[in-house]
Order: sequence, then C-alpha cells, then structure tokens
Amino acid sequence: MRAYSVFGTNNVGFKIDIVNGKAIVAALGADSLECEKGLLVGDIISEVNGVPIIKRIESRRPFIPASNEKVALKYMEQNLFQTNEDQLEIKFTRDGIERVINIPTLKLTSIRPVPEKNTPPFKILNNRIGYVQAGKFKEKDIEPFLKSMEDKQGLILDYRQYPVDYLHELFSNYLFREKRTFVKLTKNKGLSRGEFIINDSVAIGNHNPDYFKGKVIILIDEGTQSAAEFQVMAFQTIPGAKVIGRNSAGADGNISWVPLPFGFNTAFSGIGVYYPDLRETQGPGIVPDLYVEQVSEDIKNNYDRILQTAIDLLK
Repeated sequence: MRAYSVFGTNNVGFKIDIVNGKAIVAALGADSLECEKGLLVGDIISEVNGVPIIKRIESRRPFIPASNEKVALKYMEQNLFQTNEDQLEIKFTRDGIERVINIPTLKLTSIRPVPEKNTPPFKILNNRIGYVQAGKFKEKDIEPFLKSMEDKQGLILDYRQYPVDYLHELFSNYLFREKRTFVKLTKNKGLSRGEFIINDSVAIGNHNPDYFKGKVIILIDEGTQSAAEFQVMAFQTIPGAKVIGRNSAGADGNISWVPLPFGFNTAFSGIGVYYPDLRETQGPGIVPDLYVEQVSEDIKNNYDRILQTAIDLLK
C-alpha cells in the first residue's frame, strides 16, 4: 500500500494555487494540450463533481501534515484533485462567466510534470540590481556573478525554492562584514523526557571591510523550507537586510525517521532551530519584515508581486 492511495491513484496534469479558499489554475502541464483542453491559467475552479472547493479542502485537511496552515494548503495543491475516478466534472469561472467541463484523469505514474521555466541562476535587473535564484545558483556561478555585480546598488536573493548549494557560505566573503552567530540548535537532554539543551551555535562571516555595501533583500514564501530557512537566517545577520514575502514553511532542522507497521513510516525534526535570542522558527517560520499578500489576479497576469515589491524598494 502506498500513501497516495489515501486520495486515489489518478490525478490531473495541471498545477493549481490555493488562494483565499480558491483553487486557481497556475500552470498547464504537458498533458494539458491533450486531456485538459478548455482550461487556462487564471481560471478559478469552484466545484469538483458537484462538491465546492472549500468543502474538498476541509475534507482533506486532516490528512495533510504541515507546520502551519499556509503550508498545509501548499501541500494540498498537489493532491486536491487526486481521485480513483476516470474523470472529473470541473466547474470554473473565467472573466466572470461560469463554465463546466469534464476532464479525464491520468495515473499518477504517467503524469508528465509541469515544465520548469528556463531561467538563469542569476541576472542583472534594471542595470543596477543583482538577482539570484537559490534553486539554481551553484558554486560555479559565483565568479561570473561577482564580476557582473561591479558598481551595482542592490542584491535580491530569491529563496522561494529549495537551494541547490550552500549560498550563505558561497557569499561569505562578499556579503558579511563580520562574524556573527545566526542560529542556535537544541536537542533532547539524554533520556530526560521533555528536557532540552542548547547543543550548538552556528556563525557566518569574518571581519571584512570590503563587503558589499549595497542593499540586500531576501524573498521568501511558504515554499521556503528547511535548508532554505537556515540560509535565510544567515543572510538576516547582514545589517540593513530585509526579508519580504510571506512566512516560510517553519520546517527547519534534521529529519528523524520512525518506522511504522505495514511498511509505513513517519518523520519529525529531531533538533530545535532558533535565532540567537531563542525566537522560534519551527512552526511560525521566518516572519518577513514586509508581508506581501498573494493575489489571485497575479496568477492570471503572470505578475510576481513579491519580486516587484523588492525591486521597488531598491529604487
């Protein structure tokens, strides 16, 4: 038995975002041209097989483990339409007009993923702002990036995806002007139940008078998780750095696996992750300095409100 059998072995090929209780078509996959004709990015799905979306969300919520509600909805986007049925009747709204279509479902193992956008690991915006995608930036990119940053006024670090490298270490000699502790870790005190000790502290940077003098902005949302959260905490030690977007996943720390009967298993974070002043990160996540609400119209218009807000702050 597999975990996905809880919801069914079939699904649809398009991607949705859940915004304010609405399921909005966010991207069309490779299968959309063949099986899901009639849907467009920005369509608001209100019912599935006659069941309102909000009711479908409520019925599945008890089966979604997550650090907070925002993250639970993010996880639910992947299985909200999972089913054992061969097709789904979907009611949706486009430009104020309500429509109904029947969409065939596909086996989970045969669904082709939504193609990723072919974007570079870094680029220069408006000839004066460096922009780095944590999900693509690797060690080999550091030298050409630093060359491109000569005389630039600002830097945007986009952590709305999982990092592929240790960016806080790659940028250690460029962004940090002094050594500072950015995280404290706790673990259980031996066999004493409910008792914990501060096990370790982690610092970043060294004395460096040649650090980058421009403004630094870090982008986060509910997709910022684990190693991404850890690295963001390091960049928050930069004087004047601002974090904008939405609260991160609140799921930093190691993974401790627990085997269960019948081949199942579960996991939890076996260490606590705190700021140096012992503020919590697990659960509430990293709280942005400037909160940017998600707006449904932005999906239809392909408008990145968080990124644009950062660019405006660097004017």
